Amino acid sequence: MGKDGSVAKLMAKGYPIANIFDNVQYDVNTIKFHVGDRIFFYTDGITEAANEDGLQYGAERIINIIKNDKNILENLKSSLDDYCKDHKDDYAVLMAEII
Repeated sequence: MGKDGSVAKLMAKGYPIANIFDNVQYDVNTIKFHVGDRIFFYTDGITEAANEDGLQYGAERIINIIKNDKNILENLKSSLDDYCKDHKDDYAVLMAEII
């Protein structure tokens, strides 16, 4: 997220952290950051978490929480727990701010 409140998505496919595949090809992208910008990584366990109707949490809910700009990690956990009562997959997030 830019310090101006803008959000840009970096679309890249991921692979498991463990080295279980031979000859893995990774996407390489470049982004220019500025002081105050933040980058937010999350696993598919968050976006694919489903509510009791089978609807997935999705990326848009994450973006809306990031745009709120207050207690992002706490708000994400609370929102996800409210949306999906039975977590079937693990989830992880990493947020960093350029200083």
